[in-house]
Amino acid sequence: MLGKLLKHEFRATARIMWVLYAAMLVLSVGMHFAIRYMQGSQTYLTLRILSTIVAAFWVLALIFCVVMTLVLMVQRFHKNLLTDEGYLMFTLPVSVHELVFSKIIVSVVWFLLTGLVVGLGIGLAVLDSEFLQMCGEMIREMIRYFDADAAKLTLQSAGMLAELLLLVIISAAATMLHFYAAMSLGYGFTGHKALWSVVWFFLISFVLQMIGMTLMMATGDSMFSWLFGSDSLSAVQVWNLSVLGAAAVNLIVAGALYVVTWLNLKKRLNLA
Repeated sequence: MLGKLLKHEFRATARIMWVLYAAMLVLSVGMHFAIRYMQGSQTYLTLRILSTIVAAFWVLALIFCVVMTLVLMVQRFHKNLLTDEGYLMFTLPVSVHELVFSKIIVSVVWFLLTGLVVGLGIGLAVLDSEFLQMCGEMIREMIRYFDADAAKLTLQSAGMLAELLLLVIISAAATMLHFYAAMSLGYGFTGHKALWSVVWFFLISFVLQMIGMTLMMATGDSMFSWLFGSDSLSAVQVWNLSVLGAAAVNLIVAGALYVVTWLNLKKRLNLA
């Protein structure tokens, strides 16, 4: 049944997301030519002004693409589970776990695709021979820095990228669960549900920040000194410990927020 829920969610969100991505890529191609026109000293003033306007729209489009992804995912959770549609969804032969997991999985996939499209858009905008030459120089510097041959560096880079991808996936899930938990708590009240959801969002943020500050004060500078000041750790080991440590912390936060979301949807949700 989880598969059917995922299929339904992707269909409901894809119509907006594909249009958003297409617009982003078209603007990126326009930005590519705008950069060339802005760099040309002989370009007509009108074209340079037009190129500047395109550049401004492109920057706004990058921001809008990310924000719209977040807004759409939050809106889907709200509309599908916390409004009149919720009566239907909670009568289906599926568990609350499956309902929440379908939202998380779809949200994470769209966040990853949004990141990919934004990266591709930036690449389309700035790609030229000088940029490729700069990338080649960066790779050569990395080889010298890590004191490794190309094959070893490729393996290390693949591992580091895999760890970074894991962190991004867990962080995206934790971000969405932050919104889900706040809304599930807010919609347990009989009135002013949206307001209570906002209040709970900031309360959860405050609690998480306080816990983080307390842990940092408890460990002091010893953790950072050991991690970044130790001669016994290589740069790759520092990366591994930093990224995997951050992933572990986000996983704990995501787990706690998931439990809050699940319990409130199952026990306290008030759709009246």
